[in-house]
Amino acid sequence: MKSRLISRVLDDPGSSAAKAFIRELADTLQLSEEDRRACLKVLPLIHLAEGKAETERLIEELVNDRQAGRDKVHHALGIMDFLLKAFLSRDVPDSDWEFWASDLEEAGHLSDSTCPVFEEMVASIRSDLATEVEPEVQRRRAAAGVLPAFGSCGVTVEVRSVREDFYRRGTPIGQFEPKVVDTTTVASIAITLDEGPFKDVYFQADESDVEYLINMFEAAKKEMAALRRFLKLKD
Repeated sequence: MKSRLISRVLDDPGSSAAKAFIRELADTLQLSEEDRRACLKVLPLIHLAEGKAETERLIEELVNDRQAGRDKVHHALGIMDFLLKAFLSRDVPDSDWEFWASDLEEAGHLSDSTCPVFEEMVASIRSDLATEVEPEVQRRRAAAGVLPAFGSCGVTVEVRSVREDFYRRGTPIGQFEPKVVDTTTVASIAITLDEGPFKDVYFQADESDVEYLINMFEAAKKEMAALRRFLKLKD
């Protein structure tokens, strides 16, 4: 095989990764042209989506709008995003895509009828989607620098009791009578980073802490806007 990408995928034909790729490719090629184009149209939004919830929302809207079925839409988006990432990758040679179709045909995964369909899909991803997505990917790479980047955030709000007394070690349990005198609210916050030894961070915050965090982020947003204005004036 001449393609580095396809060689990697099909290096072990019996592996779960190779079998999944072959199955998803077959499902993608079975879609109608209209359904494939619908998947290609939403692919940049999914690729650049901020967090899992946004990705799932976009996929759900696409599934509800098409007649192809959830599994085939998921498989098509998986194959298309895999190829898009290859175009954006620094590890795949620029000319590698020229051999994808011939290598897959040689391996028996493309036929005379499906090879042109695959080539058209690849051409669309290369000429339109990669060009559209790459500037934002480059911007995010520059913004990420060498530190872990923000992945996602989840928050739950809980009500906790304020008690008059707490159980103390050594006190006979029969003498302990807890009494709730008030309640308070607490936010439990989970932040996920894209990589690093401390990928998942969990902490709790009261209402004043939450207000402080909001103000800090708003201040950072204003500082970013001020810096952009300064750079434009400087130019």
